[in-house]
Parts: sequence; structure tokens; C-alpha cells
Amino acid sequence: RSYAPIVAGVPTLMRYNIETNAFGLEYQCDPTIKAPTSIYLNQEYSNGQNDSYDLLLTTAKGEQVPFTKTQEGSLLNIQYTGNSAEHVLLSMTITPNFTPGQTHLDKYIISYKQASQTLSAMARITVLPGNVFADDLQLRLMDVEGNKLCTVELKGATPSQECQTPPVRLPGYTIEVYKKEFLFWVKKGEFSMGALNGYQYLININNA
Repeated sequence: RSYAPIVAGVPTLMRYNIETNAFGLEYQCDPTIKAPTSIYLNQEYSNGQNDSYDLLLTTAKGEQVPFTKTQEGSLLNIQYTGNSAEHVLLSMTITPNFTPGQTHLDKYIISYKQASQTLSAMARITVLPGNVFADDLQLRLMDVEGNKLCTVELKGATPSQECQTPPVRLPGYTIEVYKKEFLFWVKKGEFSMGALNGYQYLININNA
């Protein structure tokens, strides 16, 4: 799995999501260290040698900061190029490019794909109902720590709905699908996806 053998400062958190293969690192940047932070990217799990991944470097407040990167085989070197006089707490997230997929939950087929990478699409999910639903359905977007970020409800010929996440700095998300049975919401299944930072995803739901 991916890890950081060299950190230009004091690491405070390192995580790896085994479902999304996303790597996260938080560290207190030391401006006196001129060497870059180095990340080993596993070729099989992170597309490390194909440059087929997304890299985001932010402050603790979620503000993107400037950096440069070079790569030598599976070793990715990242140099923070912001204010060299400040000790800044930085958060780094490296996520393999999102792969379209499909999952079957209960009597529904849920397909999903990456739509765009624009500022206007920042961390947004668009749900596109493919059928007229007789059931009440809910899609709940959960972060990797189990916190519910937002909910999309579907019933009848519901038009597409958008679910925009708050500016969190976590490497992956889970979509939980619920169906209303009598007065209660019953969980029918879930699937995991990578980080949403800077991306819009389309989720299409059809009856199986």
C-alpha cells in the first residue's frame, strides 16, 4: 500500500483506505527543510507509475496551496511552494482516478461515473433517476468516519437532484441506499467510492 517514507516536517496523521486505495497524510510543514515529501505509490493499487491519480494539497482549513511534484518510478516527490517562513499544517490526499462502476442493491441497479472536474462541480453528486419509482428511496452520503453528509430522496418521477458535500478532507465516501417500508427506512445496501474533491459524479438508479 502507499505510504510516506520521507516527510518534510512532522507527520500528525497517515491513513490508507483499503476500499478506495486513497492515501491521506497530514503533517506540520517545516520551512527549514528544503527536501520534498516523498510518497511511495503502489503501482497496482494507486496507478503510481501511470500518473493516473488525483493529488490535492490543502491547509487545515481546506484551502488549496501551491506545490510542485516530480516522480521517479513509484516514488512521488512533493514540494510545498507556499510561504516558506510559516509552519503550516498541510493535508495531502492522493486518490486513484475514479473508475465507473455498477452495483446491484435489492431490486435496483445503481451505476456511477465521474462527470467533470471543474470549480463549479466541486465535491458534488448528481443523482439521475432512470425510472418512475413506486418506492420511497434515500441515498445517504457518508464519510469514512460514518458521519452523514447529505441525503437525496427519490419518489415517483423525481427529477435529478444534487448533493453537495461540505469541504471535508477525507479520502473516500460511502453511498448508503435505503427504502421506506411502512414508516421506517430500511437499509438495502451500500457501495464505496473515492474522494470527491474537485469532481462531480453522476449516479443513475434503475429498476433491475
